[in-house]
Amino acid sequence: MDAHEGTIEVSDAPGGGARVEVSLPLATAGPRAADGGAETPADVVRGKRVLVVDDEPLVASLLAELLEDDGHRVDVAGNGRTALERVATGRST
Repeated sequence: MDAHEGTIEVSDAPGGGARVEVSLPLATAGPRAADGGAETPADVVRGKRVLVVDDEPLVASLLAELLEDDGHRVDVAGNGRTALERVATGRST
């Protein structure tokens, strides 16, 4: 996160579970889009690998679908242990 000047915040969610918020600042000057205009934040992250972690399969599936529709490569983990294993090994679903 330091390289991106971002933050990660974790807090307890009401009723159990946890809330994790990841914030990455927008680039002020970046590459140009194919049409010559500045790339949007969505353009910058499109095609990146995203790991969705949620113990509710329906929620994880919905998030994965939304991210895939936006051009991301999505992996899903049902718990923190599995997520950490995937990050450590670089293994997809």
